[in-house]
Amino acid sequence: MLSEEGVDVAIAGEFGPGAAAFLQKNRIDTVVEKAGTKVVDLLRGKY
Repeated sequence: MLSEEGVDVAIAGEFGPGAAAFLQKNRIDTVVEKAGTKVVDLLRGKY
């Protein structure tokens, strides 16, 4: 579903092994950030 929707990046505090493998298999980049980080701050230059 994610790749069908055109998702190319997933952001989370951590990814389990199953999720990480799925995302990698579907060429979806992962960004691991600490809890409380605002997505807007990531998009403004941290990512």
